[in-house]
Formats: sequence, structure tokens, C-alpha cells
Amino acid sequence: MLNCFQDAAGFQDTIERIRNEYNGIEIDNSFLAYQCYPEMYRHRSPSEEDGARTLKPCSAAHTSCTITASGWVIPCAELFDFRGGNVRDHDILDIWQNSENFRQIRGLSDIPLSQVPHCRNCEYNVLCNAGCRADALTVYGDLLAPDPFCPYIKHRDVDEYLGR
Repeated sequence: MLNCFQDAAGFQDTIERIRNEYNGIEIDNSFLAYQCYPEMYRHRSPSEEDGARTLKPCSAAHTSCTITASGWVIPCAELFDFRGGNVRDHDILDIWQNSENFRQIRGLSDIPLSQVPHCRNCEYNVLCNAGCRADALTVYGDLLAPDPFCPYIKHRDVDEYLGR
């Protein structure tokens, strides 16, 4: 994770060099706003009342999924325990539309941001919308825990919240 402006600037230079070398290859570096520059992007954020906003998950189970080498269809590569089904046994469209695990991941977009305790009052939550749910689940065992890679929370406090 990038932790300072110098690292971010160096990384941005590297991205530009690669774009030039490979004739304008598309590289998404929008994550720099979340990782390094949230203070600069805060002015773009709409002001909404606490509880009015919902989680805005990534593309997992919304517009993309992962099919493992053994045929398991999962919302993303980090959510291996959320298997929707196996393409060797079921039609992928049926898995996509009817998997309870995929519905659960899609349902995250209905959950108020206020249900992620360490994120609800953060002034930067409009940038990350509570971050990556898969990372939260992997590290803390809870889809509604904060993103463990968020530079703005104290993880000791999260461990206390989760009873660790």
C-alpha cells in the first residue's frame, strides 16, 4: 500500500512511463485517490446525511465473477468461500442469476454505510464507500468490518469491536 505522496508520485511516474512504452495502454490508477490523496479529493464528495448512503461494492457479482480452474464460479478471486456453483454441474447463467451467495454479495449495496461502525463517520468514506468487503471478510471474518487496508482506522480499535 502506498503511504505517502512521494511513493504515489513515483508510482504515477512509473504508470506514465509504461503508458508511453506500450503506446497508451490503459492502466487504472484511480485507487491513488483512496490510498494517497483522499484529502485532495474530499471536495468532490457529495454531502449526505449519516445513514442515507449505502455500500457501493465493486463489480463482484454485479458485473463480473471468477471461474476457478476447477470450475467454481465465485464473485471475485478473494471470495472463494462464496461459491455460486460449478460450471461442470450447472449453467453459468443459472449460477449468476440464482446463486444465494451471489445474491448476498449483491445485497451489500442495500446496506447503509452506517452499519460499518468504523466507517460511518469517516470524512473520507465517500471515496471508498467502506472499501473492499472481501478484504474485510478475509482479515476480520465479517463482511461489514472495515477495510483492513484503510489508512484512516486504528486496527486495534477494530479488533476490540470484533471482540479480539
